[in-house]
Amino acid sequence: MGMRSLWKEMKRKKGGTANLSIEPTKGCANLCRQCSLSTDTNVLSHLRPNVLNRRIGKIKDIGVKFGFAQYTGRGDPISNPELHELTDVLRKHFPNMYVASFWGLTYVGKDELVKRTRGLNLLCVSVDDHHFAGVMKQMAKSGELPKENRKEAVLEKMREMIRAAYRAANRNRFDLQFRFTGIPSETERWEAFVRSVLPSESIVPVYYSLHYFRDKRGTTMVLSPYQIAVYHDGRIGMPGQIMRSSGL
Repeated sequence: MGMRSLWKEMKRKKGGTANLSIEPTKGCANLCRQCSLSTDTNVLSHLRPNVLNRRIGKIKDIGVKFGFAQYTGRGDPISNPELHELTDVLRKHFPNMYVASFWGLTYVGKDELVKRTRGLNLLCVSVDDHHFAGVMKQMAKSGELPKENRKEAVLEKMREMIRAAYRAANRNRFDLQFRFTGIPSETERWEAFVRSVLPSESIVPVYYSLHYFRDKRGTTMVLSPYQIAVYHDGRIGMPGQIMRSSGL
């Protein structure tokens, strides 16, 4: 269903429930190999809270309601320094909305991560070979990458980030999940790595798709077939246009 058809259907039904995909940031410091972003997109462009507020208001004018929102898109959502304010906007319009975000291990201080993830219900952290390469590139750019023992230096930086995510989850009381992608030997290696960093009971696999969501307590939410996206520049569209190009 295209955006025009969705809009007409919602107007015909005088409202309805949809899922919301939000692109808080376009551009990423990681430049992971599997991502469609080109090498000049490390210049970040962010969605502003006042723009999101206006767009949500426009969507609500035709009676659309949201029960689930995800931060995703062509960049790392956590890179947006106003992410918590975007969540505040969502909570203002839909107090009971379930809000999830991905994190592709872009640099954020541990206190800043606590701030930016405030109000989330779920943070899903991507850990794989691509994001290892992304962290290495960030370290090289910042001058933190040593000439010797580079692999261990990158792994230690990733350990710091994983601990920071666990700390933020405890502070803000949201669910923490890890996404391990790649061939089985790769996913098993990274899951073992994360288990060496955090308490075993905190390692939760991802049970999530565009059709359903299941949290770590086993609660399942069937998602609406209607999907609406708000891009980093405030445009309203279909989330498939975001998801196809997302490397997170």
